[in-house]
Amino acid sequence: MFVLTKEWLRKYYGSSPIQKELTKLWLIKYGKDVPNGVLDEWSNWKHLSEYQVNTLDIVPQCLSKIGEEFKTELQAHLFVNLLRVPLAKSYMEAILTVEPKTILELGVGGDSAISTSVFLNHVEMVGGHLYSVDHNPLGMTMFRYGNYLNSIWTFAQMDSWMYLKGSSGRFDMIFIDTSHSYRPTMDELELASKFTNNILMDDALFEGNEIDDEKGGVKRAIEDWLQIDKDWKKTDLWQGNVVLLKKEI
Repeated sequence: MFVLTKEWLRKYYGSSPIQKELTKLWLIKYGKDVPNGVLDEWSNWKHLSEYQVNTLDIVPQCLSKIGEEFKTELQAHLFVNLLRVPLAKSYMEAILTVEPKTILELGVGGDSAISTSVFLNHVEMVGGHLYSVDHNPLGMTMFRYGNYLNSIWTFAQMDSWMYLKGSSGRFDMIFIDTSHSYRPTMDELELASKFTNNILMDDALFEGNEIDDEKGGVKRAIEDWLQIDKDWKKTDLWQGNVVLLKKEI
């Protein structure tokens, strides 16, 4: 069993002395319905407070778990991350459908790594393995989960398309949360379809970046991919913001 302590919460989700004032300013500028008199306390929790707009009482909810037992440390991380981004529950819904043991995660998400938390918790439970790819180095994410490297987690810092080009194995599920531009997403879908029968797409309603040469983003890529390969069927999750593409065998 793992007991969630205040020291653990501060270590992984707290503010450094420099970050404390910046976190307070963030709450003043972006916080939603922040109660009076909590700014000083909430500013101690940078990696919670910056998600307050998603879960208004995220700080007191996490503090209320101090002293509570979780089955594993990863389950404690999962509890926190589902509060940070409740949409991640849709990743868990996809997992229940696919029941994967090997997952390839394309796009970690910097210091947030919400999907990484969900997937690591799952593969630990089922004796599986998570392979994560991001072109950026991992900061807080590596700090939180580095102990799981080489056991249930492998990380590669490189372009996701290049990773897929060099891949030779198969995965029970591939998660795509990368550039969100139309053409790279289409290329990733084409390559990913060679290595799995289950593709989970994040930001599925996103219609592209302003600088994209081709418009439409993830949303158009999914629509066009389903027209190209009729063997793939779509399941909308979280009101269509997340999509599970499943190949009918």
